[in-house]
Parts: sequence; C-alpha cells; structure tokens
Amino acid sequence: MFFHHPLITCTYKGNEPGLAAQLTPLFEQYGVDMVFTGHAHTYERLYPNRGGMALHQEQDPNYHDPGAPIYVVSGCGGKVKRGEPTSYCGPTAFYLDERILFNQIYVRDHSLWMFTFHSLTGIAVDAMSIHKSPVPTDVGTPPRGARLLRTVPNPFNPATFVSFEVSTPTRVQLDVYGMNGVWIRRLSARVYPRGSHRVLWSGDDAAGRPVASGIYVIRMQNDGVASTRKVTLLR
Repeated sequence: MFFHHPLITCTYKGNEPGLAAQLTPLFEQYGVDMVFTGHAHTYERLYPNRGGMALHQEQDPNYHDPGAPIYVVSGCGGKVKRGEPTSYCGPTAFYLDERILFNQIYVRDHSLWMFTFHSLTGIAVDAMSIHKSPVPTDVGTPPRGARLLRTVPNPFNPATFVSFEVSTPTRVQLDVYGMNGVWIRRLSARVYPRGSHRVLWSGDDAAGRPVASGIYVIRMQNDGVASTRKVTLLR
C-alpha cells in the first residue's frame, strides 16, 4: 500500500489516529506486508506493527513471517526537514533525518528486499527484508540438504543478499571467492533450520575492506556438496 499521511510515526508530522483506526485493521485483516507513506520529510521504518504494537523486534532487519504490516515513511525525496528531529519510540526500527533518500524494492518468490540509498552519494543507509513461508501443497518428505538460490540484487552496489533454502536442519557454509580462485571472505558457517534464509554481503573482504568492481563467486557447502553462483559488483 502507498498513500500520503503516516498512520503510526515518531516523525514531527505526528500520527493520524482517525485514519489509523479505519485503515490498519484492513491492512492486518488482508495480509498487507508493507505500507509506504510520505508527508514527513524524513525517513522512518517501523517494526512490524499490529494493533499499534511493535512485533518481532529481535528479527530486525530481516523478518520471517512477520504477520503484520511494516510501515515506512519515505517522504525525503526532494525536501529536507531540519530542527525537529525524529526520535526512537516504541514502533521505530530505524530513522534518518536531513537526508534526501530513495528506496529500491526487489520481490522474488516469497521474499522482499528493500534498500534505502542516499540520493546524492548512492550509499546504502538502510536495508531490510521480509521472507514468507510458502503454503504447503503436499505432505511428502522434502529432500535433505540445502539449495543455493540467486542473489538479489545482481549486479549490486554496495550490498546484496545471498538466498538459500534448507530442507532439513543442516550446517551451511558460505564463502566468497574471486574469479581467480582467491578466497575473499566467509559469510556464514552454522546450522540453519528448515526454511528460506539469506545472508548479506556488503562487498567487503575478511578485513572489512571494500573490494573492487568485478565478478565474484558465492560458494555454498552443505553435507560435502558444493554449489556456486556468480555475482557482479559495480562501484
């Protein structure tokens, strides 16, 4: 959903309790995932919110089956509000004042990724994702192991999400290599539960230094089996 006035916000524009009373029950009833608003010339992202209560704060910024809308104030496309800053309050997960920003949204299968960029520098200042479990269509036993999916976005700058599916709880190791076979960094090495997962790579090496533009290889190892995907970094 997208409309003008924020319903639930900590920005200087304040809440719209009349609109919220009419609209938020509908969003919750019909399974709306994200609600974008403007009006306040700031950026604010709320935790999943149901009945005025912030939910799943421990999952921020990557949510699995949140079951409630996430409200985003994205009203800083061309005018900056100064002097009346936003502040953290119960529903606020992230905010940034005095910046001109834009959002990019990627949706694939049962997942959504949102990146927020500084309009003048192109630097990502916020990133979040929503992953929803698919509705089961059969009761058969799924195959064991993990499956490496595509990265989103690709090409990317400055960050991308590496997505994979796990059919049964298993250890997954993710590494980044250059096209010359040189190891760049390890993204993850732990046991994951069954379901869809994603790991963020910010285009850096093991020491936290930005790597150069180019093609890199994401390598996943699981139960002795390796699979790879190529990603392109454009700086």
